[in-house]
Amino acid sequence: MKIIIASLTFLPNVGGLENVMAGLAEEWSYENNIVTVFTDIATTLNDDYPYKINRQQSTINLFKAVAKADVFVEANISLKTFWVGLLNRKKWFVIHHLHYQHATDWKAKLKNYLTKFSNNISVSQYIANTLLGKGTVINNFFQPSFQRIPSIAKTNDIAFLGRLVSDKGATILLQAINHLNNKNSSVTIIGDGPERNNLMQEAEQFQLKNIQFIGIKKGQALVEELNKHKILVVPSIWPEPFGIVALEAMACGCLVVASNNGGLPEAVNKFGILYNNNDPQKLALAIENALLSFEDYEQNEVAVNEYLSSKKVIVIAQQYINYFKNTIANTN
Repeated sequence: MKIIIASLTFLPNVGGLENVMAGLAEEWSYENNIVTVFTDIATTLNDDYPYKINRQQSTINLFKAVAKADVFVEANISLKTFWVGLLNRKKWFVIHHLHYQHATDWKAKLKNYLTKFSNNISVSQYIANTLLGKGTVINNFFQPSFQRIPSIAKTNDIAFLGRLVSDKGATILLQAINHLNNKNSSVTIIGDGPERNNLMQEAEQFQLKNIQFIGIKKGQALVEELNKHKILVVPSIWPEPFGIVALEAMACGCLVVASNNGGLPEAVNKFGILYNNNDPQKLALAIENALLSFEDYEQNEVAVNEYLSSKKVIVIAQQYINYFKNTIANTN
């Protein structure tokens, strides 16, 4: 198949959407599909990928390329390129990484209205439920580098992984730790952001002695850090579209405690512990439950790994290809 991807943001930019679209483009290319990515993101680096990248996105050139392609994929609906999809509706597929429910934003309302005309793929049922148009759900995948390393003992208790901004809820975690009966549980904050100093002051105010702020970790260093911890807490106040971080942590052997908000319950599935969003006391109870039940969780390793195997890129990429083919065949 000849697949055209339009993604306003792409590598080398860093983020969940960028990683997902790059992973899909790569996997589709390995499966003998001809993939071209159109993006506005310029770079001085060499684009050494198994697919072509057009970094001077002209909508006219995009239109010409889509006319010759079998499939046109947009990463979220763009008001810059949607007309290309409208003129090629049978082959127009939109992967929705975010919802468009901004009550006072006419652009978001228009984007949601346009989902009535596109073939929609949502990264979670939560996102699908926010769209006006019908479609299917294909969850995100996690990178295979995230895995359990048996030689690393789980000597640390609780980890947080994410950007230190208010939406990610690290302050809720600190408040929850302050509510624990045993405040000596170790806590590691992985990440950085504008809230870091405020969070450090809050930890000092609560007299949390066993807490570390270790900054950003990437690649193998991040995998090894997660492998040291028993529990990953995902206290996001903002509704996460899905929650790849939960899959990454589970792959590294962590029991995930997550807010019951957005797509996180879908990512955690039946293998984690959920608590009421933005409620530090409920989170404290969930953490205590997780610490007590971690050994039982480890005994469930086979079932967890079976679930995670369904979230590998090779599986998810094929689900997309199957949906493309079936949808196009049914509209002929």
